[in-house]
Amino acid sequence: MQHLRRAVVALSIAAVLVAVGATGCGDDPLELSEEYDGFAHPDDLPDDDAGVCEVACERVYSSRSDDGCQQSFTVGGDRLSEDECVDACANDDLMHGSQRCVAASAECKSSPDDLVDACYGPYVTGDEVPDDDEGICELACERIYAPLGERGCFQQFSDDDGRSLNEEGCVDACLEEDLMDGEARCVALAEECRATPEEQVDDCAEGPPPSEACAHLGPWDSDAAEMEEEVLQLVNQHRAEGANCGTQGSFDPVDPLEMDEELRCAARLHSMDQEELGDIFHDHPETGETPAERIADTNYMDSPDERMTGENVAMGSQTAEQVMQGWMDSDGHCANIMQPDYQDLGVGMYHNYWTQKFGGPGMGMNDGGF
Repeated sequence: MQHLRRAVVALSIAAVLVAVGATGCGDDPLELSEEYDGFAHPDDLPDDDAGVCEVACERVYSSRSDDGCQQSFTVGGDRLSEDECVDACANDDLMHGSQRCVAASAECKSSPDDLVDACYGPYVTGDEVPDDDEGICELACERIYAPLGERGCFQQFSDDDGRSLNEEGCVDACLEEDLMDGEARCVALAEECRATPEEQVDDCAEGPPPSEACAHLGPWDSDAAEMEEEVLQLVNQHRAEGANCGTQGSFDPVDPLEMDEELRCAARLHSMDQEELGDIFHDHPETGETPAERIADTNYMDSPDERMTGENVAMGSQTAEQVMQGWMDSDGHCANIMQPDYQDLGVGMYHNYWTQKFGGPGMGMNDGGF
């Protein structure tokens, strides 16, 4: 099958401002408030995302005399007002999930790359996590207590009596009292900090068990995971209604698909690869990896002849509705979505790069995609 690629219009967000950095934590977490010199102390930030966005935008737009950066975000060359900043942060992921860091940062920067580098991303990669329990607990506690400017959470755990634990006490409680409910590795690998360390642990405990091939990623961004589920719902709506896929023919209503965690893992890894290279593709331009090989690296099948598979990719769409509209308007993508032999679906969205991985019984592997 000829390889076709369709890119839903890519949006680039350029920020004139970035703000990062924080002072050190000190040995005693009770001294955090005394030592912290940022715009807003992390402990004082609202619990809801919209509230944090308001503080982050206030930090960006406020005058320097008020400890702000006196700068502004721009999108597509248009300057955003402070209200527009809040809306874009809450609804369009303007700050790529780093709004808590921006709100609480101690310094103003001038490059969007500085924001991404200093405020966003995993604290460590899976390869850097130790194999022993003590090392994992040390790393998880370090991640919670480290400054924001070092991609830490700048927070602290409390014991059962409500007393603050210092970092050493956190490690002891993790090892001896299961402080993190067995989720220390997940806490260490989490890309985002929640409002409290306890919420971080809860997020890890509530998530579905990841594919072994994706275990090194830690917990996935909750907003991205929600949009992945929305794509599944929209796919099944179209399959229930039937569709005219132009040159690929008309399709009668077909059975719904189910989200498969192994296919989802392959889709997420591919979306991350595409984001890293800034383009969409089916065959990896550097490694030569094919769609079939991506699935073979998971536990979705034991042999290449067990499953029929397919792949759709896109970039730039900020919502599930947008990316699904683009795919349904493309004959090849539409046909993949409506293929009656498929039973399983994996969806991966990473920084507005999208991948769908389809699977079904028999007919062997299909390296093609749209």
